[in-house]
Amino acid sequence: KKSAPSASAPSAASSDPAPPSASSSSSAPAPASSRASVESLPAASAPAPQREAAGNSSAEPSSSPSSKQLKELQDELDSQRNVAGALAKKNEVLAKRAHELEQRVKELSSEPGGAAEAEAMRAEFQERLAAAERKVYALTKERDVLKREADRQGTASDALKEKEVLVEQVMAEGAKLSKTVSDLEAEKRRLKSALATAEADKESLESRLTAETAKCAALAEDKKRAE
Repeated sequence: KKSAPSASAPSAASSDPAPPSASSSSSAPAPASSRASVESLPAASAPAPQREAAGNSSAEPSSSPSSKQLKELQDELDSQRNVAGALAKKNEVLAKRAHELEQRVKELSSEPGGAAEAEAMRAEFQERLAAAERKVYALTKERDVLKREADRQGTASDALKEKEVLVEQVMAEGAKLSKTVSDLEAEKRRLKSALATAEADKESLESRLTAETAKCAALAEDKKRAE
């Protein structure tokens, strides 16, 4: 048996070629310990004439190493599909959140209390604030005149007190209007920032999903070629 000719090298299966048997292992390369690429599987098999000659041999074929490689390839493909599925679900959540933010911005732009009305209110409050400042300036001048007259005459103290109270009221109203305008502008900036963040996350996940989908397609193509 040791002196048998090389025609008793690897026998051929109906679809996938079997690796060399123990009697011909010296003439065919042994499979690598690490995972071989799918393209290297045909190169590791015996030539076509030897496979045809080995078909008539009674040698027992050994287990095919390509089965393990195909299983590992299938596992990796399944893992990539799971990753792609998780990314798709997260992308759907972010897309829904972005849509909600867009609807919120549209509502703020169209409904009462929205961005359009907030802008109108801000402009109105700014006008009222400017008018209040002008009124404060006029009342302050009038108060100063009354103070000078009171200093000279010692009269008009009641009128001076009334003017001072009025000045304080107008100043308080101006401060309230200024705070309202500031709050409206802060809310508008917050909504724009939230929408921009959601859009950026959506684009990032779409890019990752595209890359993972392409990788899954490549693995599927490799599997087809291996089969």
